[in-house]
Amino acid sequence: MIMKFECSLELGFELLVVIVAVIQCIGFIITYILAVYYGHLTPFFPYISMTGGKPPESCIFTLICSISSIIWLLIIYIRYVQVKQYYQKGINKIEILNRFTFCIGAVSVFGLLLVGAFQDYTFESAHMVASVILWIFGILHMWFQTLVSYKIYHTGLTRCIDRVNIFVRLIISLMALIISINCLISMKISELQRVHKEGQYDPFYWDSSVVGYPLHLTSTISEWCLGLTFVMFFLTFHVDFYRASLTVSFVSPAQSQEEQADTTDSCTEQ
Repeated sequence: MIMKFECSLELGFELLVVIVAVIQCIGFIITYILAVYYGHLTPFFPYISMTGGKPPESCIFTLICSISSIIWLLIIYIRYVQVKQYYQKGINKIEILNRFTFCIGAVSVFGLLLVGAFQDYTFESAHMVASVILWIFGILHMWFQTLVSYKIYHTGLTRCIDRVNIFVRLIISLMALIISINCLISMKISELQRVHKEGQYDPFYWDSSVVGYPLHLTSTISEWCLGLTFVMFFLTFHVDFYRASLTVSFVSPAQSQEEQADTTDSCTEQ
């Protein structure tokens, strides 16, 4: 006897991007407030990771990064499956691009998970490697997602993606690239200036009297702006996920099939 159960669920996927954005913004604000309250860093624009470098705020920082990683990965996977249906309709050229984009996104999510697991104060080297993975692969994911959106738009198979949305993603991706370069250059120069002047120093404490402070401030502000570009980019998927639904099928082992899950884009064509 073969048993089969199939259901279609409206899970409000468009809310996922809003939820993770709210979680990250509120979470990092909380870690910043705690870090300043306990005197663990100077209050004016520290690096994001330094707001969770020491306990107790480091516990919340790890929790926020872990929860965000799970939701980001879910969003990236939903997007992958959503795009997959288009090349199943005959657009084979974007199949490899879609898979490659998903892999890049998954690596960037893994970087975020490592950033939360290895705090800057305790495991500085591991934290820096994780940050590089997060930012580099995160920016690459933004560019490739923009390219995927562009290719889908020109197929004419869906109107869930419009020219304005693609342009916004392109602008955000360009902003992220420019900001990241500015952040890296200003950070390295400010550190070299301070090391040349003071030798060993505590990276958690900077003020206007310290050599290289203007460049340090430029770097920290750039990092916060870079984090916002990531949030802004994923918020653009609110339109793509607006009418996405999840169909789950369960079949008996006798049918020699595993559970199947796929997302269906029910965007109305006009």
